[in-house]
Amino acid sequence: MENEVFGAFCGSDWSDRHQHGNFLTYFGTGETFLFTIYPNRRKYEWVGITNQDVSLTGQMFMAGDNTTLTIGGGNGEGLQLDSELFNGQTKHCDTFDNEPLCSQPYFKAKIVEVFGID
Repeated sequence: MENEVFGAFCGSDWSDRHQHGNFLTYFGTGETFLFTIYPNRRKYEWVGITNQDVSLTGQMFMAGDNTTLTIGGGNGEGLQLDSELFNGQTKHCDTFDNEPLCSQPYFKAKIVEVFGID
């Protein structure tokens, strides 16, 4: 299917990734979530909101370096974009217990919108 619309709300600043040096490390909070808008609206919140016993793989909110941005981890990446913000992939992940966000696991982004709130 074409023209699918999906994304993520990131509950932490991407600059927080530098807290652990230059290593690709997950960070963030349970405020982060994944969503789809078209063709179906769906919000995938952190599994810890409804489950108090969350594994480490259920706490993999955000990760990024010079090659990739990842939102959601553990047995797959919920949403991942390459350094050009063009090639991406979406899979089920433990953090949000989501379905893949689009009909194809690998996709090419047509439009990437980024909003920052201070």
